[in-house]
Parts: sequence; structure tokens; C-alpha cells
Amino acid sequence: MDSMSGKIIVTKGGPGSGNHGHAGRPGKRGGSAPGGSVFNPGKGMPMTRDYVTDVALSGVLWGDGSQSPRIIKDTIVTTISADTGIEYDVVNDIVAQWAISSNDNDMRSISLQEAAAEEFGLELSEWQQEKLRGANMELEDIERQAKKEEDITYNILLRNKINGVASVKNLSDEELRKVAHDVGYNKYIENAKADAPRYFPITSRENERAVLRAIYSRTQAALAQQGLKPDDYVTIYRGIIGNSIKLGDDGDVVNYKGNVMESWSRNSSVAFGFARATPINYGYMLGIRVPVRNVISSARTGFGCMHESEFVIFGNVPGTTVTILEHTDPHSD
Repeated sequence: MDSMSGKIIVTKGGPGSGNHGHAGRPGKRGGSAPGGSVFNPGKGMPMTRDYVTDVALSGVLWGDGSQSPRIIKDTIVTTISADTGIEYDVVNDIVAQWAISSNDNDMRSISLQEAAAEEFGLELSEWQQEKLRGANMELEDIERQAKKEEDITYNILLRNKINGVASVKNLSDEELRKVAHDVGYNKYIENAKADAPRYFPITSRENERAVLRAIYSRTQAALAQQGLKPDDYVTIYRGIIGNSIKLGDDGDVVNYKGNVMESWSRNSSVAFGFARATPINYGYMLGIRVPVRNVISSARTGFGCMHESEFVIFGNVPGTTVTILEHTDPHSD
């Protein structure tokens, strides 16, 4: 899973949901699944888990256990590439990006989150919106510099034309500007992408949405093959770093606002590994009973780490609640 730290918005509440191996993020409203059906909120869970659905989740993750994670990921990318018509390397970069970062200041990640919000009718969390604004500002700075390079190139070409340089003396002003754009602006952007890819989306928004929809469809089909219906609930876990104010006690059910896409785990031990407190912040292991239709990916169908038993869900559906299963205090051993 992606390991992140940051804010999570939880407040005392009613029935609950949510948790796993990455730091949480504040979130907003839910949206609709294919066909316009509304995503239902996750619910706070009892302290015991449902054995039947847990076995089903295990089946989604591990299948018959005969393939290595490397082969599984290659199969995922190959299949999605064939389904969408998007080249293998682009799909591979999208799937691999989740392991690098699912959010933070990386435009490759935050652009995928924005694409998921658009594709599934959700909203970026406040934290994600803040990160997107920062990433857009960085990209705008690069584009402004590229425009300066274009203007400099145009002025050089114009001067050469006036001086009768053979290669440009017969070009029209429109042709000069096209050359300046290609040589100045486009070349600068190309070099910037090569030197610092984190400032740019991986691919077009159309491709992002197509890959995300394909991952969702594959995941829902895999869950259905294990006998799970869209409105069934499954129990998963998330470890988070909260804030300096205690959010609740063990067993409390609290309201939860997460991110558009966020990592949870079938394995509570994995989740607890991400729930460590800091010198000033509490750590929490959360539990959620989440509707199957809210699961966008598993480690076997798209994003996720097999050894962390990772599932990716829509974490900001309105009305979602989680149960605080265990917490660690600041400065505690």
C-alpha cells in the first residue's frame, strides 16, 4: 500500500466504517456506480468479523495461489490494456503509481484521484483539493517557463528572418510561431517531463478514467465470482495517524471522511502497522463494513500490494462511519 501521513476527519458518530495501512485524508461526498446506483456509506463494525465474506475476500486476493505477484500484475496490465486499447506501458505506469504514492504532491497520483472523482461522481477531499491546488501551481510555473522559452525562440527566429538566414527567410509569421512553439515550448515540456515526471499526469484524463473504470469492473467481477453481491458488506481495516486531539476510545463508532480512493486491508495486523502514534499525534486502527460496490480495486485486480492484503475503496461516501478498534497515544512506547 501507499504509505502516507496527513489529516483524517473523524467525529463522534453513529454506525461506523473504515481503516487501513496508510494515513487517512479528509473527504467529501459520494456519487454513483455504473447505472446510476448510489454508493452506500460504510458502517462501523462489530468487534468480530464475518467469516464468510472474509473467505471471499481471501479468494479475490489469492485465487488458487499458483501465481507470483509479478505475474499477477503483468496479467492485470495486459488485460486492462486489451480492454481499453491503451498501450501496455501507460497502463503499467498507472497501476505502478499507486505503490509510489496515492496522493500527496505527486501530480501523477492526485490527477488519478481527480479522474476517479469525475468518473464515479465523487468529490475530492479537502486535503486532496489542497494538494491538487499545489500541484497545479507547480505545473503552471513550468508552463510559464515553457512559454518564455517559446517567446525567446520566436524572437531569435524573427531576427534570423530579418537578417536573411536561409533556413527561415521564406517562412511566414505563422510558420515562425509554430516552429517556436515546437522548439521552445514543447521541447521544454518534454525535457521537464523527463527530468521531473511527478509534476505531470501520467496520461490524458480520458485514459485515466478508462483505466480506472476497467479496474473497477474487473474488481466487481472478481468479487461477484466469490459470491459477493454489490450490496453485501465486507470487513476491512485501515491504520491511520490522526491528530493531536483524541478522536475517541477503543470501540467507539465515529463519522469518517476519507479520500476518493484509499487503501484498506483485509489483514488487521497489517493495518495496525500503520497506526503508530507520533510524538504529537494519536494513531488509530479502524474497522469498516463497506459495501462491495464501494470497492474499486484489489491487489489482484488493479492497485494494491498482495502482501498487505490491500483493497482500495471509495473512502468519502457521505454518512460513512468507522469503529476505532485500537489506538496508540502520543509519546507511548
